[in-house]
Amino acid sequence: MFFYFKPPRGFISSDMLNKCAVSRLKFFLSQSSHTSEDYEFLIFGSAYDRAGHFLLRLFGAFQSKGHLTKLLMDGEVVLFMERLAGIPIEEKLKAFRLLNRHIVEMRNSNTLMLRRDEMYQALSLLSHFLSMRNICNHIFRNGECNDYCSSYSIKVDFKSCLQLLKNREVVLNNGIATVPCSKWKIMLKELFITHMDYGIRELIELKTVQAAILDSRLMASFRALDSILVAANIKNHSNGLRSDSGCDVVRTEDLVKESMWFPPCMLHLYKTLRARHRLSHQARFYFSLFLKDIGMPLSESLAFWEAEYSKPLCSESTCTHSWQKSSNKYIYGIKHLYGVVGGCKKYSSPTCRKMQKELLAARSEGGCPFIHFDDQYLEQTLVDLKINPESGFHSIRKTQPMTACQFYLASKLPQDICANRFLSPVQFYKTLRSNAKPGKHDQLSKE
Repeated sequence: MFFYFKPPRGFISSDMLNKCAVSRLKFFLSQSSHTSEDYEFLIFGSAYDRAGHFLLRLFGAFQSKGHLTKLLMDGEVVLFMERLAGIPIEEKLKAFRLLNRHIVEMRNSNTLMLRRDEMYQALSLLSHFLSMRNICNHIFRNGECNDYCSSYSIKVDFKSCLQLLKNREVVLNNGIATVPCSKWKIMLKELFITHMDYGIRELIELKTVQAAILDSRLMASFRALDSILVAANIKNHSNGLRSDSGCDVVRTEDLVKESMWFPPCMLHLYKTLRARHRLSHQARFYFSLFLKDIGMPLSESLAFWEAEYSKPLCSESTCTHSWQKSSNKYIYGIKHLYGVVGGCKKYSSPTCRKMQKELLAARSEGGCPFIHFDDQYLEQTLVDLKINPESGFHSIRKTQPMTACQFYLASKLPQDICANRFLSPVQFYKTLRSNAKPGKHDQLSKE
């Protein structure tokens, strides 16, 4: 049970599964404040305990973010060490015997990849010794095993105890490390960390798991867990749980409000998407990157695009795909933009100059409004955005689009705020959002 080799069997409701994972995540975030109900889902060896663990492991694989993986790993290690010290000897003996049996079963079924086989050989040997009553008592109960005790020892591959080897706490001979019993607790912790890391990496690599993660019920659970992380970040910024862009997290339900701060180019894409429920490829690519860089997490982005692309096609749309028929394609594309699949490249939203230089097809939705819109369509856009038509950016918009957009930004800011120069739609958004006039922003009508 210590190492969570097997998920629980049977049936569990989505609500109960969410409670298992949420309670466990809250425990990891703040171990000083939980209710008695939280502990119901953390009872050692229970089905709720295992369900919460495996759902969080899936969540870590889905997000594939270093700070989140570290949070989950650190929490599991703390829980592991507390249990190792706190549960009775009889439960320890039972747990180590079960652990050894699970390892033998999984090795015989070739479930474990050979690249980690030496680690599981060491864990099997260690759990075999610790399942013996006299040795378990020696290590955990009688106080006989001090920091220098070597009454018992095991010989394992050096790769299964690298931390001990680094600290020169084991004897090494021809690649075989002799680990004294005084270091077995440390070795158990090291093996547990390696096993957890391997478990998350394996989930990331397996295509069948990636397909299962996209189940709508799991996505709802992930959004609930995301909300817990956002709340924790509000209370404690040192947790490092802000979005990758360093912005506050943007939710799907926040977009209507957040669109008040969008630059004209991105507001045009957002309104087009809401009206037609589709965008051309390049426009969708740019708008996805913009949302990512202003703070929308991966789970929210998937939910947002699924909601739009599941709606009926509009006759004016150039895109004829739907989420129902092309979900795998869209999901992979969005995850690729977030750098969690493929080459894990870090994509950034386009600069203003890049958008201004776009060569657009006749029915493309993207580009810079000051460059690519004709006079009539630009006039409609400016009226819709409630821009004061005075001052002459009609005369300069083609040759000096940045100046025209800078004027628009200045018109939205208080008079005592000087509009900083911006080079991208994201910079425009951040400047306007942090300095805009209170109570004087036009909101999108509900289309």
